Amino acid sequence: MPLGRYAVQQGMPATFSQYQQPHYSHHPQQHPVSTAQLSNTSAFSSHNFIPGNSNAALSAFSTNGINGLTAGLGGGGGGYVDSGGAGLASHSAQMGFARGAAMQQQQAHENSVHNIMNGKRPGRIREVWGNNLAQEMATLRLLVEKYPYISLDVLFPGITARPMGKFVDKEEYHYQCTRCNVDMLKALKLGITLFSDDGQLPPAEGFDMPSVNAMNGGVAYPCTWQFNFQYSPAQDMAPSDFLEEQSKHTDWEMHENNGIDPFDFGALLMSSGLVLNEDVTWLSAHAAYDFGHLVKIMLCRAMPISKDEFVNLIHICFPSFYDIKYLRTDVTATQSANGSPLSQQATHVLNNCLPAAKMEEFGECLNIKRPEGTLEASTLSVHRGSVFWSMRRVLFGGEINKELYNGKLFFGTAGGARFGQSEAIPGNQSTPNMNGVTLYNGVSPSTPGAAPVGMAPQQTTPGPHPQINNSGSLTPGAGGAFGSFQYNRG
Repeated sequence: MPLGRYAVQQGMPATFSQYQQPHYSHHPQQHPVSTAQLSNTSAFSSHNFIPGNSNAALSAFSTNGINGLTAGLGGGGGGYVDSGGAGLASHSAQMGFARGAAMQQQQAHENSVHNIMNGKRPGRIREVWGNNLAQEMATLRLLVEKYPYISLDVLFPGITARPMGKFVDKEEYHYQCTRCNVDMLKALKLGITLFSDDGQLPPAEGFDMPSVNAMNGGVAYPCTWQFNFQYSPAQDMAPSDFLEEQSKHTDWEMHENNGIDPFDFGALLMSSGLVLNEDVTWLSAHAAYDFGHLVKIMLCRAMPISKDEFVNLIHICFPSFYDIKYLRTDVTATQSANGSPLSQQATHVLNNCLPAAKMEEFGECLNIKRPEGTLEASTLSVHRGSVFWSMRRVLFGGEINKELYNGKLFFGTAGGARFGQSEAIPGNQSTPNMNGVTLYNGVSPSTPGAAPVGMAPQQTTPGPHPQINNSGSLTPGAGGAFGSFQYNRG
């Protein structure tokens, strides 16, 4: 049974019942321009909206293409007339202007997103450290009522190990690969961006929530938060190339001395209303890894050995989510969306984007510009959310069927395979390659082989965390991450 708002699943602590609040009411839709206003053509004549003849100027906003308003813009009432009136008062004219306004609004939104991703909107990305964690989580607790879509990106060292042995199917292999890497490695940064039900970011100013205004202190309102965790390059396991890349823009001393304790973050997240809440929808480019790190932090435990147990935990903690990798793989493989054939525009987009293209390249196929410079968890969360909304509009016709796509995780199965219909691995087939994960230095990794993985020197596999009782080593498998995983079932 799905969880209600702030409901508590059996066996979980009742940590945030005190935050129950009614939903904020949505803004009323903007009133359409009246026919009388549109028919007063003299108001537009000084801006050259009325050409001298029907061929002097053409509108690109017509629903029927450039020629849709040609006759309507002619003089003397001899133009196109329909049931909505004549000239600019006609139904075609009104629809054309509405379409033009929507195009301009979409372009403005895309430009705003691009500026945020590239640091051209100071204050829109809020850096969160140990000293301001509680305040920023309180702000998020208020904002999520009105902006219930959360795009997520976790910055961690990537794929450094793989399980060895035989597996029932590819999903089993990919889950075990996710498990050993999530359990071995620590998250460095976590970025989240809030969106409204129609994909809009919280405004930079003029916010209509007094409690948020008071907490924000009069500066520009953020739409994105980057949580910076405790991390030590000398003690925490990571490939040397990851540390080298991150050193270009990461203050390691700040992470060691003022980084967020993951267990403090997990406790606040559990009581925030962002999780365990069916009214909040999470968006992730590769949900298994992102949610794996969050579940490990929230529950203070290693990932479950069983993939099915992990999926159940995800559905409890995140009752509503979309895995962008799953959406893209399914639509590409089936050439359908919401159970219907793809539109001509959607087919064109997919045909011009390679199936193995990285998420940034896939976003460019959808007109979402990639972040410039070194990729951060904050900017990537903005990018991933923007890709989702563009996918919904272009590939899915504006609405995604929740029954088909919500709550589905990508585990590297053959394209189009629904969860539970995995492609079996023949008994003599070697361990398959890893796919579907993007490292944040812009390189798409392959599964490491037997060669050294280039770990930073003087680092060992981490043992039990002092704050986790009876956890044992977080490294899965009796032989460590490179040990032998033997699954000889069926």
